[in-house]
Amino acid sequence: MDRKGIFFTLIAIAAISLFLVSYTFYKGYSDRTTTHDRIESLNAFIFSVEKNLERQIFISGFRSLFIMQTESVEHGGYILNATSTLNELFFNGTYGGVDQTIMLGAKFQDIQDAIQLNANKVNAYITLSNPSIHFTQSDPWHVDAVLTVDFNARDQGNLVSWNKTETYISKIPIEHFEDPLYLLNTGGLVSNNIVKTPFTSFTNGTSVTNLNNHTASGYYKANNQAPSYLNRLQGSSSASEFGIESLIYIPKISNQGIIIQDKTIVDYIYFSSNTPSFCRITGTSSWFKIDQTHLPDYNLTGLEYSCT
Repeated sequence: MDRKGIFFTLIAIAAISLFLVSYTFYKGYSDRTTTHDRIESLNAFIFSVEKNLERQIFISGFRSLFIMQTESVEHGGYILNATSTLNELFFNGTYGGVDQTIMLGAKFQDIQDAIQLNANKVNAYITLSNPSIHFTQSDPWHVDAVLTVDFNARDQGNLVSWNKTETYISKIPIEHFEDPLYLLNTGGLVSNNIVKTPFTSFTNGTSVTNLNNHTASGYYKANNQAPSYLNRLQGSSSASEFGIESLIYIPKISNQGIIIQDKTIVDYIYFSSNTPSFCRITGTSSWFKIDQTHLPDYNLTGLEYSCT
């Protein structure tokens, strides 16, 4: 009986030990699975937050550009510093200290509040700290709203967390915004919406039909000797690698009773104090004058023209 008792006791101990080992292994595996699942779910949530953040920056940047353009015309002056003005709009929702209704829901705090509201639904905390934002351009037809921020996220159970510094860029198309050069140089009487020209060539043999249509439509083309949209917004005629320009359709200005200048109709030169010599092109209207530097830009060097 003693031998049998010892035998059964050893079996019982072995069984209990096996159970404990199995339980510990299962619990560890279960914990790892839970943590892994939590990481995967929060990763997916954070990805959606970041994509939505780019959209929110786009909305804020678009509204800010609209306000800056509108306010500059109403007050008859260019934006002295686009970045500082954007910061005021983005963080305070004000322009010159005055609340701007259309910035409601587009300010930084509004964006952060909306993110946390959604984070609560998945038991997470997300904070955006040390934010900075500025406008720049990386091509002629878009303004980039660039937000750099410390992105911190964790789940409410403190299982997982993320801490990183990220830069988010939203590209805002400038097409169909009004050109500040026209508005501010005509006392707000003449506006010209920025529309990219559909023409890749402005002449066909001796025909200048495309050139005339381009001019009459107020279209724009890229030119690295012209000012960019941001330069135009700030009243600068400095050349930019992301510059754009139009040819002024003089009847549009003269019809408003504005005195016409006898100079090239390239917009940023016409609205400046520069007076380079200009050329008259056969087949164009008498008011069509263009400086020699721009002749090759519009495929005009092979046509008949006379310069002064």
